[in-house]
Amino acid sequence: MVNDLETHLGQLLATAIAEHEKRKNQLRRANWALRISAMVLGGASTILLGLQINNESYIAVSRNIALAISAILTLIASLSAFWDLDKYWLKRKTIYNELTLLYDRFEYIKALDPSNKRDEMKKIFASYLNILRKHGEYWEAQLNREDGPPAPPPGAVAPAEPSS
Repeated sequence: MVNDLETHLGQLLATAIAEHEKRKNQLRRANWALRISAMVLGGASTILLGLQINNESYIAVSRNIALAISAILTLIASLSAFWDLDKYWLKRKTIYNELTLLYDRFEYIKALDPSNKRDEMKKIFASYLNILRKHGEYWEAQLNREDGPPAPPPGAVAPAEPSS
């Protein structure tokens, strides 16, 4: 029965690591793309507005193009602030790192083959559930933030209601 537990736990950890790694990498690329596109568009807008070409049609067209670029830049900045990809990417990276360390611990216990292997596997599974719980709490906090006033950070004391 311990072998079934080992196999199942190994599969759970490997699957979770693969899923979080994939999502972490997608978020990193999206974050990178938003930042680089903002820098490139900002530079292009600055160059368009800064060029000194004495042609009336060029001036009108370049200003309109710079206006469109600025609108796109504003959209990118708004999306970056709204989605907060940096924070979410770092959260995913933290979860991925915790799962990887847990998998390493799992492999070590498996190789060590201690007499209390089943108890150690139970501890690893409990740690796995704790990592998933923390991820769930993150999303609950995000939902609460959207539904009402910002949630206080974990462990913070809620402010007292003002007395009338």
